[in-house]
Amino acid sequence: MPPATTTAIEIAAPGSDIYSTYNDGGYNTLSGTSMATPHVSGAAGQLMANGYTNSEARQQLKDTAEDIGLASEEQGSGLLDAEAAVLGDDGGDDPCSDGVDATQWPDGTGYQGYEHFTQVDMDGQAVESSSTDAYYDFTCPNVVYVEQGGSFDVSIDFEDDGFDSHYSNLYVDWDRNGDWSTATEYQIFSDVSDDTVTYTATIDVPEDAPTGGTLARARLSWNGFDGPSATGEYGEVNDFTVYVEPSSDCVDATKWPDGTGSSGAENIDEVDLGGQVVKSSADNAYEDFTCPDVVTVQPGDSFTVSMDWSDGGYNNHYANVFVDWDQNEDWSTASEYVLMQDVDDDTVTAATTIDVPSDAPTGSTLVRVRLSWSGFDGPSDTGTYGEVNDFTVVVE
Repeated sequence: MPPATTTAIEIAAPGSDIYSTYNDGGYNTLSGTSMATPHVSGAAGQLMANGYTNSEARQQLKDTAEDIGLASEEQGSGLLDAEAAVLGDDGGDDPCSDGVDATQWPDGTGYQGYEHFTQVDMDGQAVESSSTDAYYDFTCPNVVYVEQGGSFDVSIDFEDDGFDSHYSNLYVDWDRNGDWSTATEYQIFSDVSDDTVTYTATIDVPEDAPTGGTLARARLSWNGFDGPSATGEYGEVNDFTVYVEPSSDCVDATKWPDGTGSSGAENIDEVDLGGQVVKSSADNAYEDFTCPDVVTVQPGDSFTVSMDWSDGGYNNHYANVFVDWDQNEDWSTASEYVLMQDVDDDTVTAATTIDVPSDAPTGSTLVRVRLSWSGFDGPSDTGTYGEVNDFTVVVE
C-alpha cells in the first residue's frame, strides 16, 4: 500500500494485508487506515491504563516509534513500536517517573489559531514542536535535568500570524508548592515583531532549590506578558518538567562513618565557614549542611571556622573540626583542628584557622564540626553530649 503524503501524519502503523476479525464473527484480510488505527489505539489505551495522560501517551508513542527511512510527511515520527512504548527502552521502568503532573498546578492556556510556538528548546534535553493549539503538555517523557546553582538555556521559535508586539516568558515553580505564588519569572523576549529570529534566555537555578521534579511553564503572549495561570489569552502555553538534582560539588555525608551528638542539652547555634557557608541549627544531635552551599578553597589556602553555641546550663565544653583532606571517606587520616577547649562561657564565639594542605587533592570532601562535653569526641563518636554539623569543602 503506497504511503500517504501529508503533514498531518504523526505516526505510522501496519495497515496493509491485515488479518483481523470481521462481520458476523468471521475473519478477513483488509488494508487501510481502519486496520492501522487499532494498532495505535490499543497501544495508547494500554499506556493510559498504566497511568499516562492522553498527551503523555501520544508523546510516548511518537518517542518510541521506529524510523523506517521514509520522509516525515510519510511516516511522521516513525512506525509504531507498541512493545517499546509500553515497556520503555529500559525494559519496563516507567519512562515518566521523573515527570510531573501538570494538572496539579493551576491551568494556563493560550488561544488557538493565531500566534503560536513552533519550537521550544529546553537546553537540548526537551525539544518540542507544536502548532496552533492553545496548550501543550510536554512534561513527559523528556525531562530537563539541572543542578542546584546551575543554569540552562531556553530557546523559542514562534510564528506571529501577521501581528506585532509579542512577548514570551518562562515560569518555574522552584518551591514545588503546586501553585505559582512563589514562582520565578524569566523573560525571554519583550515587544518583538520579528518571528524569523530564535530567541534565547539563560535560566539560573537557585542554589537552594529543592531537589526533585517541578513544573516549568513557557508562554507566548500578545501585547504584554501574561501570568502563569492566565487562560484564553492570545498566544500559547507549553508545560515542561524540570528536575533539580543536588550540586555535583556536594558530598554525600552518609559515605563517611556516622557521628552524632545528643539533642536537648548543649548545642551549636551557628557555624560560619569562611563566610562562604553560614548555617544555624537548634538542639538536634546532627545537622547535614553538605548541600547546596559549599566552601571553595585552593591548596595552600586557609579559612576561618567560627562557632556560636549554647551550653545548656553545663560547664566544660570542647569543640573541634575534622577534615578528610585525603577524600578516602573515612576518618583514618583526617586532620583535626581545635575550636575551643574546656570552656564554660557560651557568650564567646569559638574560632580557629583551617590551613589547607599544599598537596590536598582537588575535589569535594567532608568537614565535620563537633561540640562536646567534658572532653574532645572523635569524628565517628555517636550519641555523646553535644552536636555534630557536616559541611562540604571543595578543593580547586
